[in-house]
Amino acid sequence: MDPLARLFSSNSPPHPTEVALIRDRIDADMAAIQELQVRVRRYKALTSPLRGVPLEILGEIFMLVVASVKQEFPVTKQVVRLCLVSRTWRNAALATPSLWGRVGIIWSSGVDSTTFSFKKVESWLSRSREIPRALTVDSVCAHRRDSPCKMINPSLALLLSNGPSLQQLSLSCDLKCFQQLSTWIMESSQTVQTRPWDSLGSMDLKLSGASHAVQPSFADEILAYVPTVTSLSLSGFSLRDEMTDIGTSPHAQNFLSNLTTLSIPFMYPTVWEEDFLSHCSQRLQELTLDFDYFNEEPSSFNFNKTISFPCLHVLRIREYDMDCEEGFLRLFSTPVLIELDLGFASYDPEHVRYDGDGLGDGLAAFLTRSNCKATLARLRLAHINLTGDSLHHILLKFPQVTHLTMDYVDVDSTEFFAGPHDPKAKLLPNIVDFCWLHAFEDTDFKKICHYFYTHKFQGAGRLRRLVIELPERVEEYSEAAEAK
Repeated sequence: MDPLARLFSSNSPPHPTEVALIRDRIDADMAAIQELQVRVRRYKALTSPLRGVPLEILGEIFMLVVASVKQEFPVTKQVVRLCLVSRTWRNAALATPSLWGRVGIIWSSGVDSTTFSFKKVESWLSRSREIPRALTVDSVCAHRRDSPCKMINPSLALLLSNGPSLQQLSLSCDLKCFQQLSTWIMESSQTVQTRPWDSLGSMDLKLSGASHAVQPSFADEILAYVPTVTSLSLSGFSLRDEMTDIGTSPHAQNFLSNLTTLSIPFMYPTVWEEDFLSHCSQRLQELTLDFDYFNEEPSSFNFNKTISFPCLHVLRIREYDMDCEEGFLRLFSTPVLIELDLGFASYDPEHVRYDGDGLGDGLAAFLTRSNCKATLARLRLAHINLTGDSLHHILLKFPQVTHLTMDYVDVDSTEFFAGPHDPKAKLLPNIVDFCWLHAFEDTDFKKICHYFYTHKFQGAGRLRRLVIELPERVEEYSEAAEAK
């Protein structure tokens, strides 16, 4: 007979000796319930639609999930979390090489990076198989302090000299630390015929201290330590007149002539433009120039010289100074240009709108000189305040543009996006993609949508995507192209 049966038919409290028995019964039943729940989940898993999904499809889904996370620095935690969900998910992730092609390391000031092992990094990258690999190392360098240089790591040098091949390498460190790392790799692996360091296709260097070198020399201080790559991005310093030694360095000339993609900070006007841009102009396909500041008293500069870029498809200019709007563009002749991206430095948070007629005339002269009206399809304007008439004047120069992006552009939308009978309604006849990002609160997005809605009934190009991003919300209007 159950010793607890009397308690179920009365209101009597249990005897102290019975409390332990009750607790044992509770624990036993809870364990049984948990076991049943596990069995139920396993039975449900047998009927899950995911059982029929191939690992390749799961891998593609994982790629979309990881790519949707906005991040400037490649991290691994998203991939690790996917692997921890289940054995099936882990197998799917391991069977997707593109998930393992990128890895990033951050060395903060409190980390002893000199003893950091890159064995796990090498194991991670090896799972990418034939997918191009990218490694990012961000180091808070202490070269100018009394502590070891974080880039002098035997494991890192071994990875770059004897590890798996790399397509892209991104380093953020002090100039002297980068020089020491490069020297160590070259000296420690002289017997190795094919090194990942030598097979790099792209290098991204953020170098602190480069502008304060004792004897600044772009060729000797920087390019001499960079392996031969086709894509180079430099930041953290600016090229100055006294750093110009390209014309006397055969190595620098050969290095620059091999580039197809280049991103670099600079001052304007300085004498380096003529040597520097001339030596890399013939093969360059993508060029990004980051204005540092406008030099009002250049030592010597030929403002009438034009450099031809016969293969350049993309030209991006950051922190573009209104004071040199026409002079700087005179440097370029780009007959096959597809994308022009202008980000301005004279952005006024007080919203004093700029009269951009001079900019429009400078762009018109650039298009005529380059003879690229037939190829230029993408235009981006960023960080500028304009009157409606000024924006109208600028866009009239680009009737062939199919993709237009305005980012942090302050313009009166009511004035610019006028009714269908206004002359402005004839703008952008071939537009298929229009994005206005970081628009201001007074932007009348409904009027903009109506403008493009009536636009298509006037024989203009059929808009496929319209995005207007307002503060803390995004209004998006999309229309799929009709099959003809």
